[in-house]
Amino acid sequence: MIIKDVSKRYKEYDVLKSINITLKRGEIYGLLGPNGAGKSTLLKCIIGLVTPDSGKIFIDGKTIDDDRSEFLQYIGYVPDTPFIYNYLTPKEYLDFIADLQQVPDSQKTDRIQMLLKNFSLKDKENEMISTLSFGMKHKLSVAGAIIHEPDVLLLDEPLSSFDPPTTMFMKKFLREYADSGKIIFMSTHLVHVAQNLCDRVGVLINGEILKEYTNMKNIINFENMIINDMEEIG
Repeated sequence: MIIKDVSKRYKEYDVLKSINITLKRGEIYGLLGPNGAGKSTLLKCIIGLVTPDSGKIFIDGKTIDDDRSEFLQYIGYVPDTPFIYNYLTPKEYLDFIADLQQVPDSQKTDRIQMLLKNFSLKDKENEMISTLSFGMKHKLSVAGAIIHEPDVLLLDEPLSSFDPPTTMFMKKFLREYADSGKIIFMSTHLVHVAQNLCDRVGVLINGEILKEYTNMKNIINFENMIINDMEEIG
């Protein structure tokens, strides 16, 4: 996926300023920055919920302007506050999303059962979503986002409110999903999440990528490095 010269302005405020990022298959890219930096806006530009004022997003050489429906088939998206139909069951919800994403009937049932099992929701499959914990609802939203096996998974603050077991599960799942040849592009304001989970991290401040870090696992005292770099940039 290539994000090329993407800019967005609201009234007098430049939310995004000529963002350029190239993401490779098999990697988790973290967009690190404070609240209001423009992270969610960039994710919404990719999924088509926000139209950039300039620039393009390419996935396998295609843009959303070529064929919107086809382009969106490449993407799974989980916002920071997922919307889920509370009066469906997890099984019904995944069945509904599978139909929206045009998952073939021959694959749908097996895929739903696999996701319910892998996301530890099998024993809740026939209970109302309204009765599930926050962590279970969030896992269900991720399961729905990948039911069509998208090449690109977009996650807005995916680990900010999970309990430890759910956090451990999500980290393992995201690593395995990326390692299968997919791209994960996630936003976070948590430095430890960026270092422990991501392969590359771009620091977004006031709508600009100010610095990019690679080989995250080999960086010592990443939080102190971030603070020092921000002071130098400022």
